[in-house]
Amino acid sequence: MGPETPWRIGDFRTLFTATATALARLGTGIGYVALPLSAVTALDPSAGQVGAPDTSSTLAFLLIGQPAGAWADRMRHRRVLVGPSLTSRPARRRRAPGVHDPPTR
Repeated sequence: MGPETPWRIGDFRTLFTATATALARLGTGIGYVALPLSAVTALDPSAGQVGAPDTSSTLAFLLIGQPAGAWADRMRHRRVLVGPSLTSRPARRRRAPGVHDPPTR
């Protein structure tokens, strides 16, 4: 048998998933603070202009997220869980043009 890998241990997978989720939430939280703070320091905007990005994200959640959640609740759970994984994987493999491309002569 080969060496034991931690990915075969269920508790490790659970811990890894929880840690990745916590780090993603931390990054989102930093973004919520950093975007208005950088706008205030760089642009000297009014209070309404600082609040506009946060308001737009909340409106997007209410107008798109809530109906999509209700629609997903009526679908088969396996299809809802597997579908986004299949569609996001190719999107993550793409890269922006010019990124990591060798220089041309």
